[in-house]
Order: sequence, then C-alpha cells, then structure tokens
Amino acid sequence: MGAPRDEPPELPEGTRLLDRYSIIDRADTGGMASIFRAMDERLDRVVCVKLLRLVLTGSGSTAGGHVYRATYSHFVQEAAALSKLQHPHTLRIYDFGYLDDGRPYQI
Repeated sequence: MGAPRDEPPELPEGTRLLDRYSIIDRADTGGMASIFRAMDERLDRVVCVKLLRLVLTGSGSTAGGHVYRATYSHFVQEAAALSKLQHPHTLRIYDFGYLDDGRPYQI
C-alpha cells in the first residue's frame, strides 16, 4: 500500500538530514507519522527518525486543515518537551528539523 496521492514521497535510502543522519530504511508508517532508521554518522549509531505525515490517515485533513495544524503543533511541542526529559521509560529526542517542504521530523 503506497502513500496517498497528496502525500510527498517517502525519504529514500541515503537521504541526509541535518548533514549528519543518513536514512537506512523505513521501519513503519502510522496515521500520524512515518518512522525511519537512520545512521548518525557523527556518533556512529543507529537512530530513528519520526517524520510527520502531510496527510493524516483517517482524518481527511491536509496541511490546510484544523486537525493537521493541531497535530503539527503537538508534534513540535512533543519534541521540545521530550528533549528535556531523561528517564529510562521515555523516548529521547536527539535532534529536530524540517524538510524542504516544511514537514517536521524528530531524531
């Protein structure tokens, strides 16, 4: 099953993010985000990249919709909040950025 027609293409293998992370492959796709494995070339470790989808599955919303704007805002706030936490039962955010098309991602 491919991405919806309005969805930009996935991140292909070898795509570099923040001049440091190189995409290995896609691990999973959910209704809100796609998850990729990537290599942190600076620290020689595998990391995950969580990329917010442009079209949210099941919502029918796109970048202009209220649901998408709320999800986008939550995604950015989540990155900021998780970056401040250090606990064995929470995810750690190492980095954050935006693709050229404006979609945010978390490392």
